[in-house]
Amino acid sequence: ASKSSKDGYSVLGIAVEDGRAAVTEFARETKLVFPIALDLNSTVKRAYRIFGPPATFFIDGQGVVRDVVLGPITAQRAREAMKKVGVVP
Repeated sequence: ASKSSKDGYSVLGIAVEDGRAAVTEFARETKLVFPIALDLNSTVKRAYRIFGPPATFFIDGQGVVRDVVLGPITAQRAREAMKKVGVVP
């Protein structure tokens, strides 16, 4: 589940290899509770050197990337990374 910024963090998905129809269908089927943006011109993919999904970036309030997880992420690993950005869930 996604938390809002009033809880200390926000979640945003970015689809780097799928089109709008596929992302919309995936979000509906999985009942995602956070927004998903489309990286249609690969700007995000190039900027963050993403070679394939999934990739999870933990960015602090000043916009600094504090941790990156390439591949699937566990709840424990997410908690560790959130501590690095100053959020303790």
